[in-house]
Amino acid sequence: MRFKSIYTLHLTDSNVPHCLTAIWYGISDLDEQIRCLGCLETFDLPLTENPLAPQDRPFQYSLNPLSNQAMNQGILPVITALLTLKTCHLEMHHIIPGMNFKKFGATNNAGDFDFVYVYKHELFGGECKAGSRLSQKDIETAKVSRQLGFRAFFFVTIKTFGEDGQALISNYQQELANDKNNGNPYDVFILDELMLFGKQPLPQQIPR
Repeated sequence: MRFKSIYTLHLTDSNVPHCLTAIWYGISDLDEQIRCLGCLETFDLPLTENPLAPQDRPFQYSLNPLSNQAMNQGILPVITALLTLKTCHLEMHHIIPGMNFKKFGATNNAGDFDFVYVYKHELFGGECKAGSRLSQKDIETAKVSRQLGFRAFFFVTIKTFGEDGQALISNYQQELANDKNNGNPYDVFILDELMLFGKQPLPQQIPR
């Protein structure tokens, strides 16, 4: 996911002399002279808030709409998880941040994966959280990944899962261990803040 400019500069209505319009400008658009996006008149980039101000104007900035929308939809834990997993899956391919799976002919999604990628011809995916809560619905998503032949599934949080969430994952891992007819190899892992930010190593059991 690429954005031309992550931040934008805000010029207040007192800085656009012709139409007095408050507008955000991309950093890449800044120059000694700027063309107003409203009235299309060219004006000098103001160095101060107003002509009598003794100090240079402070920069105000904001995420551009695409970046802001991605953040609102929880892209940060996904990016963090993929960057962390890339340390052991350096040659990951076909990376998809966010993918819905729907069975043929069905009206509802059967699975909602926060990320999917291919490594050594095998599928890997995960469920990412910005907080500590996990529900049975997330476990069902992992079960769908197993049905689809994923090699491993990751429950990711940039914090630490609460006791209820950890119990759900532990119960599912035990269910997998008790299944004698599990078919293809399939593993479930937890990646929390300690692993994502380098304070603990990744589980050695992750397929390399």
